[in-house]
Amino acid sequence: MGHRENPADPTYVYVAGRGHSGTTLLGFLLGNHPDICGVGELMYLPLQCFRDHKTRWEGLCGCGERPFNCEFWSPIIADIESEFGHNLKHRPFGWRISDAGIEEEYRSTAPIRSPYSWARHKVWRALRRMQYSRHQTSQRIGKFHVPQKLWIERRDYLARRISKQSCCSVIADISKDYLDMRDVYDYSSLQNKVIFITRDCRANIWSQVRMHCKRHGDASREHVERVIVRSSRDWVSVNRRILSALEGVRSKDWIHVRYEDICRNTVAEMDRVLQFAGLQNLDEVLDFNQPVEHTIAGNRVRFGGKMKAIREDLAWQDELRPGELRIIADICGTLAGQLGYSF
Repeated sequence: MGHRENPADPTYVYVAGRGHSGTTLLGFLLGNHPDICGVGELMYLPLQCFRDHKTRWEGLCGCGERPFNCEFWSPIIADIESEFGHNLKHRPFGWRISDAGIEEEYRSTAPIRSPYSWARHKVWRALRRMQYSRHQTSQRIGKFHVPQKLWIERRDYLARRISKQSCCSVIADISKDYLDMRDVYDYSSLQNKVIFITRDCRANIWSQVRMHCKRHGDASREHVERVIVRSSRDWVSVNRRILSALEGVRSKDWIHVRYEDICRNTVAEMDRVLQFAGLQNLDEVLDFNQPVEHTIAGNRVRFGGKMKAIREDLAWQDELRPGELRIIADICGTLAGQLGYSF
């Protein structure tokens, strides 16, 4: 756990955090480093190969191509077929590296099986929470089925193959999921490092509210308040689960990073992150004239676009009303304080 078998193997840096917490920004900065290959949300590689014009959105690489047509990913996918006999273009879920997409697996070919697939996904998540719980009885019950051992063996193969192709000694994966993070940390043969990134609950929740209201076409304050309550509870739940999962990670193998610190004091914070990963060369990380990345999934900024500058989003200060801020403080205040945020 957390050790490299071979000194030539890459270091696997996993970024865990809630959505809209700055993972895209951190992944972009990490990917700028010449010794780091930023792969985006690697756990979604088979799912992105599955998603096409018939699904809700099409699975693309950050360059704008389907993974099996991308100049970076296509030779890797070809090697997977040669090495393991699995064609990710025709049977993307035949070579799993995570549980991502279990709930979508049968949607296009056998819609009647979708409810079963969705339920199986929920049960599987519950079992894995038991596997990483503090209670030994729950751990024993949950571990009667551990397919993630095979998934992480394949993840290690991918990491080594990506390292060889990119000539990078560090692979940065911003998949975010706390269970996936523990799968990688517990079962990988590579050296693993975890970055836990958080964002001020008010900013994170407002970002979620803005997206939700736009999607549903309802910006009434009653609707906004309902979304704030739900999103506040989720902010607490996700971050607490990540902290709980990190109890199984050695203290030297993980750090806590705040989105606000990256925005306000980029040089010092990224220098700290690079030292944690065993690297230097900070100046190249802050170069915004890098070519388009070949990243899997993620924020739309990553698809064919470039980041021009680091700017902290403070829209919540103007948009959230006093009563709404009190709701957030009541629900999130205790955990926010533990994570270094004050109201």
